[in-house]
Amino acid sequence: MSSSSSGEQTVTTYDLIVRGAEEAIRVQEQDGSFPPGRNYSYDEKSTPVRTTTQWLRTLAKAYDITSEHRFERAANDAVDFLLTPEFRPEGATYHCRDVAGKDSCNGLVGQASVIRALSFAANSLGRNDAQRRAVELFDLHPFDDDLGLWEIVEIDGTRLSFDRTLNHQLLFAGAAARIRNESPEVRERVEVLLDRLEANMENRSNGLIRHYVHPPIGTVLKTVVKTSRHRVLLRNEVAHHYYTCSQRRLRKERGYQTVNLAGLVEIHKAFPSHPFWESEQFQNALGFVHQHEKELLRGVQTKHGDALPGVSMAKIYREFEDTTESTLAALVAEEVSEDPTVGRTPFESLDVDEETAAALVCELVDLPDLQLHTSRPDPG
Repeated sequence: MSSSSSGEQTVTTYDLIVRGAEEAIRVQEQDGSFPPGRNYSYDEKSTPVRTTTQWLRTLAKAYDITSEHRFERAANDAVDFLLTPEFRPEGATYHCRDVAGKDSCNGLVGQASVIRALSFAANSLGRNDAQRRAVELFDLHPFDDDLGLWEIVEIDGTRLSFDRTLNHQLLFAGAAARIRNESPEVRERVEVLLDRLEANMENRSNGLIRHYVHPPIGTVLKTVVKTSRHRVLLRNEVAHHYYTCSQRRLRKERGYQTVNLAGLVEIHKAFPSHPFWESEQFQNALGFVHQHEKELLRGVQTKHGDALPGVSMAKIYREFEDTTESTLAALVAEEVSEDPTVGRTPFESLDVDEETAAALVCELVDLPDLQLHTSRPDPG
């Protein structure tokens, strides 16, 4: 980290990860877990599972960067916590949230965070037990080959039908893609999701991705006839038309555009030659981000969605385009505070609670060591 007489300072993404890992050690509980946050801008009560998965990725990356055993020990403690039955009391999915009227597993996305973190840690720490748990958790989720979608499984093992939220399906597939070499079923199912994605993903005319999956009605009817609990897919068809003219839903979809594409980044790393990447839907979705980049960075006409759109854009452009590291760094720097060495998180203006904001440093771990230029406030 360096600074100039003009007040500009340079900090790298690896600096921020290591500093974040030091914060992780400071707040880690004796059982290896971390203080729970809230569910981003939804402000819903969460368990320690999500923040523990996030800090685990940061600690494992810090160990990769520095080889310091303090980070290795803390990361292993976090893995050990996730392998205990405390927040998996029924031996099924992980208990991720406590919200009246909603599932406790947080759909597919709650379980995706566990799979992603355990796989990341397995590679950094050599924890084969973590990798096995990630595959086991994936295997719990039924997959429909005709629809190309996964079902939600509640913490007691109950099947709750398909997760209708597209970004949940993509983030689950992206996390699963990290363990594709551990099980042929994982590889096959993620590839089927890609095969069906042109049919399931719908864009507005400007390339904005619709929030819910929208599979062909004929396939939906066949599925509902076979299994009555999947009637939710019929409600999904009604909701699709209802939300077409909803400005509130439009703002939500704008907020989730980079979330969807960041999920596709993980999948593309595993399946770079799949024809979906040449599809009109994908290319239009990518074009929407370019066309509305400044608005999305400032949160114009968005609600919920991506807490760090600049970081997500850096991942998206790095994966799908020939983008310079200086451009990527400038996007990440949009999210970084003027003096990222002060406070618990390097990110500014996050509309989330303190514990969630601090843990979000994990979003940097899949980026290279970028040099970020920030401006220190003038003390005078």
